[in-house]
Amino acid sequence: MTATDTDDTDAKRSVAEKLDEHLTNSEMVLMMLAENNGKLTQQELLDKLPWFSSKMTEVISAMKAEEKIVKVDFGPTHIVMLPMAVPDIME
Repeated sequence: MTATDTDDTDAKRSVAEKLDEHLTNSEMVLMMLAENNGKLTQQELLDKLPWFSSKMTEVISAMKAEEKIVKVDFGPTHIVMLPMAVPDIME
């Protein structure tokens, strides 16, 4: 493990520590989106939360099915948005 890997892991851990340990996975995603103008790429969420890619995919898929978020795919990039952050042109 390099110093950069350690720094990245520490940064993710500090974000996780800031989040209330009683929040659900969905609530953590909603909080991160709210703090970032209602939208982030799925990769940005993954970079901010201490989760594996498979867990992120599972959480995002469930939230999309429950209509808590909107997910838009632009090629390999997946943009996750709060419903209120969806541009009018996309509605």
